[in-house]
Amino acid sequence: MRLKEIAECPELDIDTEESAISAVLAEHPDLRILWEKYPVLTGEIVINEVNPIFHVYVEAVAETQIQTGSPPEAKEAFERLKRAGLSGHAARASIAGLIVWYIYHILKEETRFDREEYARLSTGRPLR
Repeated sequence: MRLKEIAECPELDIDTEESAISAVLAEHPDLRILWEKYPVLTGEIVINEVNPIFHVYVEAVAETQIQTGSPPEAKEAFERLKRAGLSGHAARASIAGLIVWYIYHILKEETRFDREEYARLSTGRPLR
């Protein structure tokens, strides 16, 4: 599955996708070998109760939103979190956490992805 399918961003090009994944792997050098070997590995991969491949993909989705400014609120949230004292990695991880929460929310509520609602959440405003 390509990152653009996960991010619901059909206009995402391969260079942006690779750039986002490279940025995440640069901050997770321990996962680079696992990432490169993933296509030939079998079975579930879990480290500290987290699937590291999913972790890289979700952070890459957040990085893509930050790089492309789509939605602009993701980049604004990233900058706001950095001004508040978080490292770039921690700020991106916070956005990734929001992505995971929102995916859980839409699955639980059996609703569709609502870009405006997601953007609103990125600003810290509550759900309707």
